[in-house]
Amino acid sequence: MNSEEIIKYQYDENKALKAANDLLKKHCEQYAQAYEQMHDQLKELIRNRFGKKSERYIDPEHPQLNLLDGRDKFFSAEAEGNKIEDIQVPGLYPE
Repeated sequence: MNSEEIIKYQYDENKALKAANDLLKKHCEQYAQAYEQMHDQLKELIRNRFGKKSERYIDPEHPQLNLLDGRDKFFSAEAEGNKIEDIQVPGLYPE
């Protein structure tokens, strides 16, 4: 083998090693991304299972309605036009 053949062989070998190295780097990045996704899923599952209710996820598309929203119109006697003093329950207080 002459020096030109050796240089060409080493160049081809170096090129193949760089390609293999690039492929391994891509695999490493894919594994790291998959690990991060699984780690986030695990944290979410643990939070849903053991977390406080205030830490649980609420879907913005279908949020839970607050039971006390609009309570004034349902629980207020003035909302119906009656005052509390005007309401009398017969038989409850003998006169």
